[in-house]
Amino acid sequence: MNTQSLLDPADSSLGFINKRDTSRPIALFRVHDGQFLLCYDEFAFYVNRNGQRARSNWMIHWVGTPVSFKFDYPYVLAFDSQFIEVYHVETASVVQVIITGNCTSLSPNKTAVNLCVSSPSPTQPQEKKLSHTITLSPEFLGPRMREYVTKKLYMDIEGTCTGRYGYIIAVVAILEIQMGKVIPGHGSAEFEVKYSAILYMPFRNEVVDAVVGMVNTLGVTAHAGPLSIFITRSLIPTDMKFDPHSNPPSYHSEDQKIEKGTMVRVKITGTRIDATEIFATGTIKEDYLSVIE
Repeated sequence: MNTQSLLDPADSSLGFINKRDTSRPIALFRVHDGQFLLCYDEFAFYVNRNGQRARSNWMIHWVGTPVSFKFDYPYVLAFDSQFIEVYHVETASVVQVIITGNCTSLSPNKTAVNLCVSSPSPTQPQEKKLSHTITLSPEFLGPRMREYVTKKLYMDIEGTCTGRYGYIIAVVAILEIQMGKVIPGHGSAEFEVKYSAILYMPFRNEVVDAVVGMVNTLGVTAHAGPLSIFITRSLIPTDMKFDPHSNPPSYHSEDQKIEKGTMVRVKITGTRIDATEIFATGTIKEDYLSVIE
């Protein structure tokens, strides 16, 4: 992909591109309001139709080195050879990092996401067709009804847990919105929506990257996307001592520190699956785990 004709050479805020000779542009996606998401193998940022930097404080720095991308608003998926990164394109925040092993997208420019993963394992994400019933109150029944149904579907299900299939990471395609049925005596209408989504089911001995959300004397709670993982104190390296007087509270050794916001690599030691939630426990007391620098 050649970006020379796209980027404005007079825009000094794009100087960082010239300083990175090894960075390679891979994909360009139109988002909205004349803005485009330009994805390199190291980072992603916005430009306008004139090739000038847009949203100057917005940038994604990939964890891996993606070889392909898939855009489905409001998410962009970056496919590294070993994992998939899912980011929100408005906030630039990471939604999920899914470790897969030898993964690529077979249809980066299509509506649906087709994945090719060699050496399949239980941790690989699945794309599955599902259905969900959306209820709209009378004030939303009009010419923009389809738009409201679509928005409500995203709000209702993304980031939730199905229990049977795991977490719904992202809706990648709306397959069908059936004709609505008015609820007698209520005025609202129900719409059966068929869609495809990327699902993630955590399993025992899976290694994930997570962000620490809470630290106390009992241990650490970390979040890998929607999944919360509790790491008991006995499964934290013995050289890391709890300091209740630090602000925020932390576990620390001579060269590492775990506090709220720290990125850690965790191995899941157990899961419990309920109808709407998955509970996981983990350890960082093994080789190649603990804090990610």
